[in-house]
Amino acid sequence: MEVQQEEVRVVWYVPIHSNYSQVENTAPFLQLPGTTAKVFFYSWNPDSAKMQAEYATTARWPNVQVHQFNPKSLVTELVKDATEGKRIIVLLTASTNYGFGRAQLTLFSDIRTALPGVIVDVVPIGHCMYGCESCGMREHQIPLFFARYMGGTLPYTTQDVYREYIEPQLSPSSQQKKKSVLICPSVGQLSMLSSDSMIRRIVSFQKQFGDRYVFVVKLHGFCHYTSESESSSGEQAVQPHPLHSLSAQERANAALLKANFAVVREQHYNILPFLATFDVILTDLDSSVAFEALYFSDRLSVVAFMHKTHTREKHIDEEQEYRSLLHLFQTEEDLVRILTNDELHGSEETETESEKRKGKEKEKREGKEKRNGRYFFEKKYGTPDGKEVAKLSAARDWKALFETAARYAAEKLPAANDLEAALDSLLVLEQDSTKETREKDKRKRKESSEEVSVLDYLAYGLTIPPALITYTLFVRNHQSQLESLKVPPVLWKALYNKLQNEIFDAGRVVQFAQMADDDDDDDEDNEDNDSEEEGATKGEGKADSETEADGEDKGGEADGEEDEEIASTLPSRRMRLQVGAEEGLKANSDIFIIDHAWTTSPELAKEQLRATPSLTSRMVTLMEIPEEQSEEAKLDAIWHGLWRYGSTYRVLDADSDPDGRPVWYVMDEVGTSVSHYEEFGNDAPNVAVVPFIFGDKGISYSLMWPLQDCEQGDLLCRDFLAADKSKRGAAIKRLAFGFPIKQSDKSSFESSLASHREKLSAISQALFAKSSSSSSRICMSLSLSPPSTPVHTMPALQAAESTAQLKVYSDIDFLQKALTSPFFTFVSSMKDADIIFLAGDVEEIQSFDLRPGQIINQFPGEECVTHKNRLVETIRRYWGNDAEGDWLPVTYNLNSELHLFVAHFWENAAKHSDNTWIVKPWNKARGLEITITNTLPCVTRMVETGPKLVSRYLSTPALYKGCKFDLRYIVLVRNVAPLDVYVYRMFWIRVANKPFALVDFDDYQKHFTVMNYTGFQLQQILYTEFIKQFESEHPGVEWDKTIQPQINSMFKAIFVAASQPATSPSWQGLVPAGLTQEQEIQDQTKQFRGLYGMDVMIDGDLTPQLLEVNFSPDCKRAVAYDADFYNDVFSVMFLDNWSTRAPNV
Repeated sequence: MEVQQEEVRVVWYVPIHSNYSQVENTAPFLQLPGTTAKVFFYSWNPDSAKMQAEYATTARWPNVQVHQFNPKSLVTELVKDATEGKRIIVLLTASTNYGFGRAQLTLFSDIRTALPGVIVDVVPIGHCMYGCESCGMREHQIPLFFARYMGGTLPYTTQDVYREYIEPQLSPSSQQKKKSVLICPSVGQLSMLSSDSMIRRIVSFQKQFGDRYVFVVKLHGFCHYTSESESSSGEQAVQPHPLHSLSAQERANAALLKANFAVVREQHYNILPFLATFDVILTDLDSSVAFEALYFSDRLSVVAFMHKTHTREKHIDEEQEYRSLLHLFQTEEDLVRILTNDELHGSEETETESEKRKGKEKEKREGKEKRNGRYFFEKKYGTPDGKEVAKLSAARDWKALFETAARYAAEKLPAANDLEAALDSLLVLEQDSTKETREKDKRKRKESSEEVSVLDYLAYGLTIPPALITYTLFVRNHQSQLESLKVPPVLWKALYNKLQNEIFDAGRVVQFAQMADDDDDDDEDNEDNDSEEEGATKGEGKADSETEADGEDKGGEADGEEDEEIASTLPSRRMRLQVGAEEGLKANSDIFIIDHAWTTSPELAKEQLRATPSLTSRMVTLMEIPEEQSEEAKLDAIWHGLWRYGSTYRVLDADSDPDGRPVWYVMDEVGTSVSHYEEFGNDAPNVAVVPFIFGDKGISYSLMWPLQDCEQGDLLCRDFLAADKSKRGAAIKRLAFGFPIKQSDKSSFESSLASHREKLSAISQALFAKSSSSSSRICMSLSLSPPSTPVHTMPALQAAESTAQLKVYSDIDFLQKALTSPFFTFVSSMKDADIIFLAGDVEEIQSFDLRPGQIINQFPGEECVTHKNRLVETIRRYWGNDAEGDWLPVTYNLNSELHLFVAHFWENAAKHSDNTWIVKPWNKARGLEITITNTLPCVTRMVETGPKLVSRYLSTPALYKGCKFDLRYIVLVRNVAPLDVYVYRMFWIRVANKPFALVDFDDYQKHFTVMNYTGFQLQQILYTEFIKQFESEHPGVEWDKTIQPQINSMFKAIFVAASQPATSPSWQGLVPAGLTQEQEIQDQTKQFRGLYGMDVMIDGDLTPQLLEVNFSPDCKRAVAYDADFYNDVFSVMFLDNWSTRAPNV
């Protein structure tokens, strides 16, 4: 049809799926004189009415028309504008980094491709800039967000921002002293808003830093989605957005910020006037706000939260440069340090500091490249000047596109009715179309490997089928889990359907098969055995006989035909699972849910079995445990069977352990009947079996799907050793599952143990030769009296004989009540403190910005003693084998030394020696994940739950009133060159509640002493009473002469080892790497102190045994026993002439 030729008339089409948060990138177009804009609102947008009212404001948006986004409305407007000769450009704010943005782009790109005279261009303009993951697929690098700010056409200015948000919080006297901080949390799992502790800490800043800062909060746009309805409590109810819903945690934290700070109005969506007004921006590394703020970095400090799991896929050099321009923090302590030190713009400068700064600025100006924030910004986006729309027009070559569209319109544009029909055919999806269109749509999506999703329905403005909604929510909640388990996406929909309807239909295609015992009559089984051999020849195990009964293994030993193999002592499994369906089972053709018969933990397993007789009965049958034995014997057999039949996964449990807790489970009879693929000579598994947590119902299952094509009669087999890729790891895991291992592996383990012992012996011999002139390997016990002369004197430590007080900053609340010494006073600012005493570890303590004279209660590298795995390494590398077996229980790191432990276990078993061991996590406390066992499979499987150590369990400990006990000492490290260590005389006692016996390892009150965090009785025993009772129970023992000196010597030995200079990159102790001379070590460590909780047991021969070393131990109990505890501790750690003030040290 012919179109009247006239001046190009542009119409902007803008689909609105959000709220004010994504207005700014389209605003320069919508307010462009001489153009018209049509904004289309999705009905599912909870803020649709609010945003329609905004765009209906003609004073701000004189060129904008408002429409509903649906196929009918869109077609009507497209036909109207096309026939009137208008040139339509579609602007998409939804990021094409996400599925919805891609669905929108597909929709309008299809229209443009089919009818190029209707839509001239489709531009994903995005809504974020560098720094936010949403900008990952941006098709241009033009800072549209800056256009109206640079052009001076925003509806509010920096003066407005100051008057509304900052000025009301200032008193006349404070206007020149307070700096302003804008808190801008992003959203998502890696944001501050998802950290309860971080938000609570930020809320506390009002009180802590209110005299220094003015705080204002600008929330992410997603935090403003609301509906008009009211909740039952009278508060405005949150209407979930189908694309941008916040978690309950994020909503709660957003509400907490709203309740405690002045909050920026939603209508003030453009942040640039705020960045130009405030002194400090507190945001997330994952937010584009951090990047946008760099444009103002000549006057603005950008403080960004970097989550500990934060990763980037951008070029590493570029990312490192970006991060170097920000003040990054990961912990609350990091943030406090930044806010209390002179790291931020606006701090008062001395004349000398000002001259230095001006000199550096001059150097930057004269340099070839100005390496600052604005330079980085402009390198990515150019210099904003308010002409960004024109830049985009040139980049997209709209002039040429207009000419092409005009030629098409003049020659090929269909008549109005035909155009409407053509558009109608492009605006349908599979379930809403004719058969012909559905087939066309299927073919198109098959070519692109995509299915119609809920995002397509949302993008097209169509009603979403309810089943598709629930499936989409399932995928959203489980996608990361499904991907990590490598469940093929083609099976997700079938899995969802089975989970939702609890369909356990493996019986349709599989059946049980019972394997023959080795002692069965050869004649009876000859035919079946021939059949099995045929199956093995073709690489598929075949069953001997079929059965309908549930059951498990028991029978002949594993195949040991080759001399190199050592057969397992465990019986081989009898019950197997085979393909029963005549048509077989094709790879990735189906997925099956396997129920979990038992979910437990090692410490609760027997208790559960005792409480549930039916569970015990089922496990006896499933594990083929003989019935003719006592109930307790059955429980023991089931507990041991857990390591053969069980599997494990971790679940998040923020209340008890932020790293999650391990869960052990045994699958039902179907799952436990799946074999290991090597048992029948197969080259690879033919099914996968993985644990899966169905979050919608909070239930755990296992999933099974075929990896290969299987015929009827094929045995189903998986890979039991999949998690252990190394030859050594797989060999060890074979032991737990009852598979044979190679003689060469066994010999290798034993040889490695011998080499390990020789290495430790060589270290001990070298140390002996070096110190042969000394009267003792440990030259002296720890002194309980003050040193004769102080090692060094610092200006900050001169308060002992004066009226001056040392200023203390601490985040330990009760310390302010416990520390009453007149020589110390508390300050609220880390910057003003002489002493910084923190509860938590400080990341990168060596680079902590301490001013001269400040002291902190942490040494660099102190994890060499506070992490259990590093503690053993530290002691070994200095003392060799002098410690292990003497005052350090023999210990192995299960992540690197499991083979050594296995060889040691075999050695003990051969000698009939005690083989009781205790398994502990590397770096946990409070008795979490600790297991006592005398079974090898238990230890070998424990590695699957996270990094672990295994130590010899003290099977003959010294007892207190018949019960096991341990002791908590407080040890202070004042210097490392020379070593200056003190022990607090008072210790506290932790006692088990039941008499000790080397049985019932799952009985917590018999074998464990830490009762503080349990519901069990906690015994309070004064150390003097303990000593008196202990001496009465052990005649001839004088604690202060026989026991305490040994403990002191042990403590000294630990810190002698920890204070050695680093000799390899893999180990660092309390001395920073690269330092070897005593004077330089003193200079570099004089601002560090250490306070450690040392846990000790006494063996039956009255030898102290080290259990672990703890940083920042909980000392409330010590204060309860001794009101002067912290007075003594602080005097020793921070005063030079402390002796008269710390009688207990």
